[in-house]
Formats: sequence, structure tokens, C-alpha cells
Amino acid sequence: MNELLCFYETCNSKNDSDFPFQLNIVSVFARITITCSLRLQACMYSSYSLTWMKHFISHASDEVQGLFSLHASAVEEFHHVVQYFGENTKDMTSVEFFSIFGEFLIKFEVGRSEPVESA
Repeated sequence: MNELLCFYETCNSKNDSDFPFQLNIVSVFARITITCSLRLQACMYSSYSLTWMKHFISHASDEVQGLFSLHASAVEEFHHVVQYFGENTKDMTSVEFFSIFGEFLIKFEVGRSEPVESA
């Protein structure tokens, strides 16, 4: 249980740009789970628990692969948007890109609330 809590804290401490890192952690845990299930089989646990574990692992593997493909398509779409706004896709991170919009909105609200001086 402590390992799962540590894993959860590690994933939550990273930002969105570390999503591939988080997926790699999930992949490592999936491999550890497979190894553990094989060791459980060697220890001659009941066939019901082994069947359940194999079923879980096969479903978790599909979910992890789905996350990898969703991440790849999101990165591709992000690069298209960055190029649309004339930025370099290699130098611009998602945090930097969206902070531009955040700064603009803050400055716009400040400017909108200030009274207009007539000349």
C-alpha cells in the first residue's frame, strides 16, 4: 500500500510536461504486476485469483496503451496550435504557451477596469 501512495504522490508532484514520465511509471508498475502474477503462479495460488490477475493486467495494458496514443495525439494537436500562432514547437512548452493567454487575460481585465482618459 505504501508503494501505491508513493506512486500517487510522485505522479501528482509532476507537471503536465512530465506526462510521458508518469506513463512510464505506470508502465513499470504494469511490468512489476506481471512479474508478481508470474511469481504468484509459481507459488500455486488458486486458479481464480490468477485468472482475475491476468484479466486485470490485460485490461490495464490496454488502458496504458490508450493513454500513450491519446498523449501522442494531444502533443500533435498542440504542435499544430503552436505553429498556427507562429511559435517554435521545439522551444515552446504547454505551460509557456498557455501562460501567454493567462497573462493577456489578466492585463485585459486590468485595462478594462481602468477609466479611459480623454485627450
